[in-house]
Amino acid sequence: TMYQGFALNDGAPVWNRPVKFNEPMNELVIPLERGLLVSEGDANKGKLHLLDYDAGTGLWGNRGKGIEISGRVLDYAFAGANLVLTTGYDSVWSNKDTEYLLYVLDPAAGAFRFAEPFKVKGRMLSTNLTDYGLMYVTTHEINVFDPSSGTLKNAPVLRSKEPLATGSGDGGIYAYNPTDGFIYRFDDATGVITRHSQAPFELAEHDSARSPDVVDGRVVLLRWLTSGGFSASGA
Repeated sequence: TMYQGFALNDGAPVWNRPVKFNEPMNELVIPLERGLLVSEGDANKGKLHLLDYDAGTGLWGNRGKGIEISGRVLDYAFAGANLVLTTGYDSVWSNKDTEYLLYVLDPAAGAFRFAEPFKVKGRMLSTNLTDYGLMYVTTHEINVFDPSSGTLKNAPVLRSKEPLATGSGDGGIYAYNPTDGFIYRFDDATGVITRHSQAPFELAEHDSARSPDVVDGRVVLLRWLTSGGFSASGA
């Protein structure tokens, strides 16, 4: 709950006193042009603070007390002049599982670009900033988030009621969607999602897909009981 700045040449404290917070601090510390971005709070609610490099004083929010955010900051990516933050949110007033939110922050203004964060479906697995947007993979969804508009770039979106089975290879991410039985391909270079398999593939009773792998130009769907292979054309 406490930060202090030190000089590299002799280790002397730079700030007059440590900066203290009431709530536990998240591990991420993000260096920005004007100061250090730190965050406090838990999976329910928290705050973002920008600490001045020279004095350690707060630069954002009313009287420098920070700006509110829902959830705990888990990941971040720079998108031009904006900063995209991923948070895990678990409201104490509901029995929902953790929700994952995408915030677009203007670091120069210390304010969010959009009034509401963007909600993703499922548990966040990975994010990757590309030329066409922020590509993200969750347990139930693979899509591209556009930081300039705060919306998705893909339509229709690849979103499943049941957990996806995902694997990467051959310049893309392959996902088996148990909801409709098709395998989809997400192209890393273009961000376009296409349906790879030509026909739905139903799992046997009590079976579940583990992950698709690319082997010698074929997409192999591994399952606990059996496995299936698909050619480059999806046959």
